[in-house]
Amino acid sequence: MQTGVLSAEDLELIDNKIRPKHKKYAAYVFLGLLLVSTVSPFFSGRWFNNRPSAYEQGRYPSGFMIAMLIFMPLALYFYYRIVICLNRDVKDGTKYIVQVPILSKKMIDDSNYEVVLDRGKLNIDKIVTIPKRDVYKWIKNDLVEVHFLKRSGTVLSYKTES
Repeated sequence: MQTGVLSAEDLELIDNKIRPKHKKYAAYVFLGLLLVSTVSPFFSGRWFNNRPSAYEQGRYPSGFMIAMLIFMPLALYFYYRIVICLNRDVKDGTKYIVQVPILSKKMIDDSNYEVVLDRGKLNIDKIVTIPKRDVYKWIKNDLVEVHFLKRSGTVLSYKTES
């Protein structure tokens, strides 16, 4: 595994495309878990131990707080993995470069192909979508050079040898 310095193009890609997408995803996860925490006291425990719901017992606030104690650490973990790790990677200024082999290739539709990479123990995306014009550059067992950020696992670019 080699290391390199984040270039101006990489920083521009992160600031304009990757960071807004990650923040939006983190907001959706947070709102979804907040919605689950709000609605969960209405569900009864009759499926497990034949008990009425917290709302039926008149204990909605305590049921809501218990759900918040369960789901909010999960939301904070997702925020940490998605947003904070990306910010730490950018502050560090180092990208990692590794070569991984192509395991398989298949057509999704007329203009796009899906390539599966052997990522090993790396924290990167396993499936890459490529346009039709590049399909002959990506051949099974060829090595693909992947530029990624280590903590967040964000892939900056893929390059083939040919």
